[in-house]
Amino acid sequence: MPRPRRSDDDLVPYLDAGIEVLARDGARAVAEVVNTASVGRRVGKTSKVIGDAFRSPSRDAGVRLARRVVEHLCDMTSSGVRDNIDLGIELYGKALNQHLLDGEWDAEALFELGLLQNFHDTFKGQGFIAGIMVHAAAAAVSEPVQTPPGISPRDKEFARHALRERASFYREMTVAFLPLLTAALEEMGRRPREGQSLESICVAIHALHDGLALRRIIEPESVTPEAAAKTLIALGYALTEPGSIVDERTPEGVGDRQKFARLVRATIDLYRHSSSVTEVEVARRARVARRTADQMFGSYAGLVDSAVRSRVGAFAHAFDIVGPRHAEIFIPRFMHWLYSAAYENPNLFAASRGLRESLDGKSVLSEIAESLARALRDVVKNVTPAAENLIAIAIDSALVGDEGELQKAIAGIGLTPFGSSLEAVAFDADEG
Repeated sequence: MPRPRRSDDDLVPYLDAGIEVLARDGARAVAEVVNTASVGRRVGKTSKVIGDAFRSPSRDAGVRLARRVVEHLCDMTSSGVRDNIDLGIELYGKALNQHLLDGEWDAEALFELGLLQNFHDTFKGQGFIAGIMVHAAAAAVSEPVQTPPGISPRDKEFARHALRERASFYREMTVAFLPLLTAALEEMGRRPREGQSLESICVAIHALHDGLALRRIIEPESVTPEAAAKTLIALGYALTEPGSIVDERTPEGVGDRQKFARLVRATIDLYRHSSSVTEVEVARRARVARRTADQMFGSYAGLVDSAVRSRVGAFAHAFDIVGPRHAEIFIPRFMHWLYSAAYENPNLFAASRGLRESLDGKSVLSEIAESLARALRDVVKNVTPAAENLIAIAIDSALVGDEGELQKAIAGIGLTPFGSSLEAVAFDADEG
């Protein structure tokens, strides 16, 4: 049913012009609203004081202030989202440990709960509203959008700045979300469909999330947080298929996957209580014939390797995808996750380290060591023997769950251990 017109024909030219003004002057509106006078009234300072703070003449202080506000908004939002995702990963690890103890586990329900909480949090504070305003300002110079005629060079430059900042923010969110998405899909027994990747699924989920949030602002009853979380889960299913992301040993059939999972869980559980576990004990605990276990894993070393992969494989896979491009952010986080898993499962990791040579470099611990070594060499500006020694210490201490040595090695390499300010600095070979 067509929507009835509410304007007389003689008013339409004025209204069309109004739309053009909105499109043309959106960036100017954002830049002019954030000025030294409006901000000064908010904090009880004069425009001159704010201009001095930005070391800018009064006529330029407003422009610089508006640009910095955009940067601060993106930094603040990015930091908050990263903190939430890190918390989600920690909770995932705790839930996984509990699952291994009591056998109760619903990965989809846990992931849906996380999406639900995140959707609730989207509307807290003023960041979301401010982000929409910056988004609108950036749209004026976005490639898919027809640039409004008559936009001034100054407004166009501000819009470009807003576009760069928001694009950088979204890229960071994809990087931050990737490990948690990988872990969730792996636990749900899903992998990307042909033509999809983990990154493209991240982008799709982000895009749908933001669209649902925008609709909820205007029509709250049409998009409840519960419905939004279920819709995002449904999108995840639509873009994936049954299978494993991180373990090529995982069989295809549902029944075989269940036996595979029982064998892995039994291995982890037995090693929690003993440093010496046999394949016979694992098969008995899992209620699976030993011959079936041999067919699935090829060897006892393969079974132990799959057990370790179930703990760290998803994060290792995510690290391989985005770690080289974001080493300063990802290395300390990934090594913290690795250390946590090794600390929680010392006997299992010890067994895997002892058996990995028999897998001809195809064990997950060997793969992780190689990936971390490459990434750390990229961070270190001068790869000296001292630097190589620190790299080896960092990797070994992570794999044995030695937090003290790991912290010292990471700091020696030039990374901030496990902090929120993860910036690489040059490694001084003389000090090393």
